[in-house]
Amino acid sequence: MYRFFYLLALVLPLNISSETSNSLNRVITDENGCSTKLNQIMKPEYPLTDHQGYATISFNIGNDGLIDNTEIKESMCVTKRDEEGSIIFKKCPFFINKTLIASKYIKYSPPINKDGEACKIFNHNHRFNFKLYTINEKENDFLLRNEFIKKLETNID
Repeated sequence: MYRFFYLLALVLPLNISSETSNSLNRVITDENGCSTKLNQIMKPEYPLTDHQGYATISFNIGNDGLIDNTEIKESMCVTKRDEEGSIIFKKCPFFINKTLIASKYIKYSPPINKDGEACKIFNHNHRFNFKLYTINEKENDFLLRNEFIKKLETNID
């Protein structure tokens, strides 16, 4: 039985998602009416860790659609679920480096305001999720290892 799970772990791809990976070309508008669309994003490589979690970055989107002044807002690891079933996170450093590397490949269309003039968007946030276990789960929810194994066992039977 355990050999099956070991082999399965070697075969299953790691799931790295982001809040906008499924919504390229989604319009982003700031409080001043400056709008742009996400044109390109790279999924970050999974770091050498057995932790799951996310990293949130903040950046400015320039007139040309390129980002600058990128900084990590937070990097959080999944610890467990509380009594209500919500995931509990704690600060961790594991996702910072891979997130910063992937952020270099984020590109937007050149932002324009309501009058069609070029503008800039400041302090836009983006979240990269790093998940080890998924079976058709909601994009921003995490599946703990014991939950993943239980779902696999019920799908096999």
